[in-house]
Amino acid sequence: MITQNNNNKRRGWPSAGNSEDSPEAPSDSGDLIDAATHLIEAFTSRQTTTQVQVPHLTAFDRFYKQHPPLFDDKGTELDNDNWLERLEKIFKVVACTEEQKVESAVYNLADVANGLWRATHGLIQQELGESTPISWSKFKEVFNNRFFPLSIRETKARKFADLKQGSMTVRQYASKFVELSRFAPHLVLIESLKAEKFERGLNPKIMDSLLALKIRKFTDLEDQVVILEENLRVRAGEFSQRKRQF
Repeated sequence: MITQNNNNKRRGWPSAGNSEDSPEAPSDSGDLIDAATHLIEAFTSRQTTTQVQVPHLTAFDRFYKQHPPLFDDKGTELDNDNWLERLEKIFKVVACTEEQKVESAVYNLADVANGLWRATHGLIQQELGESTPISWSKFKEVFNNRFFPLSIRETKARKFADLKQGSMTVRQYASKFVELSRFAPHLVLIESLKAEKFERGLNPKIMDSLLALKIRKFTDLEDQVVILEENLRVRAGEFSQRKRQF
């Protein structure tokens, strides 16, 4: 017992059963205030260092929080391509492995599309080998071959190459331009090429008013064209009114 008490003294701990080793009580009100302050600080420190444990989200959880659309092969070929493009956008902000991308995409196949994948999955795995997982690029290749074949993509590319404003408004023309441009990326590799292609497809009256401005940024060009179109419309209306009055 003595040995234990001596050890306690050396360690700075109070020895059991010895009142002389007990810490002295604060002698005045100042000591009491200091002691209370230390207790509050210690309690507050323990509270601030305690963190709320947030459940770990899996890659699939993060993917599904982005509300990916289902695919059932009941839309157009363009809808099929838009579905794949939407998934690719999600994968840019949600870190996933190649296998997780495929698993997430397959989970969002429905009806006929899901049945077709189940029928072809075994053949693909046999082609790659049982130990080789299906990559995201392979999934896209299989998907496009079935739901958005090369012949359709080439047709879209030709439509973009020949696209003109015609009877469309500028907004309608710009929307169709953006929609089809992804099928012929070689025609809009840089911003200036994209602006030139858009400009060449405009109606002659509008295009002639733009040539001197030499705008080579697509968004700026679109805004300017909308203003020009509105001005032409107003002038045409004023001219028709004066003609009727005359």
